[in-house]
Amino acid sequence: MIIDPDTRPRYDSPAEEDQPVHVTTSFKLELKDLVRNSLPTLVTFLLQSSLLLVIPIYFAGKQGKDVLSASSMAINLFYISGPALVFGFCTAEDTLCSTAFGAKSYTKVGLYYQRSILILHIMFIPIALLWMTSGPLLRVFSPELADMCIPILRLMVLAIPALIVFECSKRYLLSQNKFRAPTLVLAGAIPFSLIFNMAFERFYLGPALSLVLTYWAVSVLVVTYIYFDDRQCWNSDLRLSVLLQDWGQFSIGLSGIIMVCAESFSFRVITLLSAKFGSVELASQTVVTTVSIFLFQFPFSVGICSSVRLANYIGARSHNCITVVRAATVATAAIGLINFSIMFFFRGWLPHIFTDDEEVIEFTSKLLRGVALNEFGDAVNAIFSSLLRGQGRQNIGSVLNLTAYYVIAIPLELLLGFYFGLEVAGLWAGLLLGELFLSAVEIYLVWSTNWDKLMEKNKSIVT
Repeated sequence: MIIDPDTRPRYDSPAEEDQPVHVTTSFKLELKDLVRNSLPTLVTFLLQSSLLLVIPIYFAGKQGKDVLSASSMAINLFYISGPALVFGFCTAEDTLCSTAFGAKSYTKVGLYYQRSILILHIMFIPIALLWMTSGPLLRVFSPELADMCIPILRLMVLAIPALIVFECSKRYLLSQNKFRAPTLVLAGAIPFSLIFNMAFERFYLGPALSLVLTYWAVSVLVVTYIYFDDRQCWNSDLRLSVLLQDWGQFSIGLSGIIMVCAESFSFRVITLLSAKFGSVELASQTVVTTVSIFLFQFPFSVGICSSVRLANYIGARSHNCITVVRAATVATAAIGLINFSIMFFFRGWLPHIFTDDEEVIEFTSKLLRGVALNEFGDAVNAIFSSLLRGQGRQNIGSVLNLTAYYVIAIPLELLLGFYFGLEVAGLWAGLLLGELFLSAVEIYLVWSTNWDKLMEKNKSIVT
């Protein structure tokens, strides 16, 4: 049988916690577990995107194009240099907390969580200073919007502690297989977000102020949840001397930042380059990217769940981790096929969701036909990069992402898009070839893993 993580026995002595966990499972049960847990995880990320990006931008748009443009620019700069970095660093928790939980080293889970919060607060001191003094930089990119953007970005400094606490707490809960908890927290924050935005809807700083307050709302809610939870994994030794130890283990968090940012920036490059081909091409590229990002959430959610499950078994020194990889591989193939089918067979209908311009609709429909192939690479990358993080191999993943996107994909995009005249289709073809390389190497690395050696290496996480 599978041990329910929420009913696992407690251990009073470290020696007892260090014993291997012997559990049996099956391919069918692991696949069912991935599907069941990925659904609330998917809802979590969709809610997070809506609460912390879509709603503020929507209310900014109600104040006119100038406020919309300034808010959009400032909030996007905030996300690139804020949440993206936190999200990447928190992949360290995917490895450390999940592995410790699988080994029943419960206080270690809490200790890694607390250290993550402390490290990120220190990391964000220079970033906060950058936001506070961003005027000259903003005037270089957009002189006409800079004066409106500067106060918005300065205001976002107030969101930093809440952003860090929420994201670290979310990973802390996910590592314990509490996949529904973040969903409940974000759902509970929806009324607060709407109230804040409606209260400040006539104030041009309103969307940014509402975003700051929403971040604080979700952070308070998630901390409240943890407080009233059974606190099985809480570390009560909060001495600074303890929290400042063993920071070297979090080097994988820096590699996680590179993994996340390398992929995110590569998609932004396509959008920037598309502007060179005209407004129709840029509009079509925007539609295709939006559809692609939405579909990416499905394999990404499965990837998060498979990463946690894999790290749990590695911490337990159980070869059931191989069964997790098999289930994740089948899920990858299924999701890739489903996403490809949605993009390919509904290519004539999808553009109508975003625009009524017939020229844009026709061009987008043709573009979706080729871009649909990229869904297979996206599925593999989303899930197998998560499996690498579950193994604690972010260092390898960061090198792979940099190679795939910046040595292979972007040069090919420039070559195919501009030199061979394939334009936007050439840009996506270059990205597809880069992701094919990335997918092939990730599959090889995960399937060729020496599991005994990996478990021995990761023992330091739980001792």
